[in-house]
Amino acid sequence: MGLVQYIGPTLQFLLGVWVFQEAFTLQRGIGFAFIWAALAVYASDGLWRSRKQLPYWGR
Repeated sequence: MGLVQYIGPTLQFLLGVWVFQEAFTLQRGIGFAFIWAALAVYASDGLWRSRKQLPYWGR
């Protein structure tokens, strides 16, 4: 499942900000950016490890 489980809360967040005009403070933006930056690091590490395990002729 991995990163897919973060799509739902992100869509709810975007819906709240854009459709329902909820307040979006700088602190929330920083927190949101940190969470997605960490997810990007996590995903890139997984991709790097999976490519590292492939045999040479499978690349």
